[in-house]
Amino acid sequence: MNRGLVPYKSGPEVRKIKMPLCDGENLIVWLNQAYHCFALHEMNEVSKLRAARICSIGAAEIWLQTEERDHPFKSWGEFKLQLSLWFTEAEPPTPLSPILLHQTGNNG
Repeated sequence: MNRGLVPYKSGPEVRKIKMPLCDGENLIVWLNQAYHCFALHEMNEVSKLRAARICSIGAAEIWLQTEERDHPFKSWGEFKLQLSLWFTEAEPPTPLSPILLHQTGNNG
């Protein structure tokens, strides 16, 4: 999975982190990696949404631009839910799906 550099504000300084790119495929894997990246860097809701915008490419970027034009996301939890609903319908379940989808709730 390719990674992009994402700038985010941490205290008085701006830092960059490596974050996986999201094209809408392997979404459960991307959400899991994003979850751990956000937790490691203790990112707030605004930073999580900015990171998602920067790391969205292809079909995910087009979907995000359309969604945000019509009704901007107010939280990371809302973003994850809508992204999951849009892209995971075509994804077959995996043994880890129930565990990882739990992380896509409003808590992470």
